[in-house]
Amino acid sequence: MTERNIGPSFAATAVLAVHVLALLVGGGLALAHDRGTLRAERGGAALATHHLGELHAIHRVVGGALATSLASGAVLFFLHAERYVTSAVFWIKMALVVGLAANAMVMQIAERDIAEGESAAATGWTRLRGTARASTTLWILVALAGVAVGRM
Repeated sequence: MTERNIGPSFAATAVLAVHVLALLVGGGLALAHDRGTLRAERGGAALATHHLGELHAIHRVVGGALATSLASGAVLFFLHAERYVTSAVFWIKMALVVGLAANAMVMQIAERDIAEGESAAATGWTRLRGTARASTTLWILVALAGVAVGRM
């Protein structure tokens, strides 16, 4: 029986798979909840309250997926740093990821404002819908930029 060589090619493929899967899970859940955010307030107080609880719970999963994609992305970067360091498309993707993180912080502030009471709730829901739209746009752009980076 001969020993199979599991070399750098396998490792790089595994890291890329983790990277893509993390983006798929994080982005997919975020997009689904963004859609729910855009519909929740119109469904009445009970649905809005339920949705806020779900949204709060999903932040850890999406954040964990984003952290996993950042870690795996760092490994991929260092495997081909000479290619990425001068790539405008790569840096655009990184700026979009920073945008996702900033948007998530604003989203959490809006959620907190809604939870604090009626006086802040209307403003909070307006901000929350805005962050849901921004999140949807940013996740789509990150996916498109990722495809472009992968074709370099």
